[in-house]
Amino acid sequence: MTRPRRPSLATLYADLNAQFWQGALVPTLPRGLYVATRYHRAVVVQRRGFRTDGAGLCSGFLQATGCSRALGLFRPPGQFRPAHIHVMSPLAREEERQTLLHEMVHCYLYFAGFPAEGHGPRFIAELERLASRGEAWAAEEATRWVNNLVGAPPRS
Repeated sequence: MTRPRRPSLATLYADLNAQFWQGALVPTLPRGLYVATRYHRAVVVQRRGFRTDGAGLCSGFLQATGCSRALGLFRPPGQFRPAHIHVMSPLAREEERQTLLHEMVHCYLYFAGFPAEGHGPRFIAELERLASRGEAWAAEEATRWVNNLVGAPPRS
């Protein structure tokens, strides 16, 4: 007996976009096919292997957020590239879905005009909105980020 194939992250993104944002998030682009397109209002969504031990791609992200590991990363668009959502692979299906939703919140806030929001009040409010729509994990995560904001030492 074979296991059912996972949907692509782009398909999952589209489903979650419809379910939680009524399709208002920017569309996805196929990886590698965006060179000749206008991509400043689109996102590439992909699975990617990460080193999450504080080295490599996520090290600055980990230090900035105080996280012990990163499961995903949202990169805003650059002059010559679209925005990207990277989700660590392999993850269990539910963890992958939750990670993608977390990064979609960053994407939503970025394109809504709050590019420097990070895990601040608007991010927390969006997690709470997801929690009110049945995403129990989002309530726990919102509480964790509230505690980080309240207990965080002032930055110099």
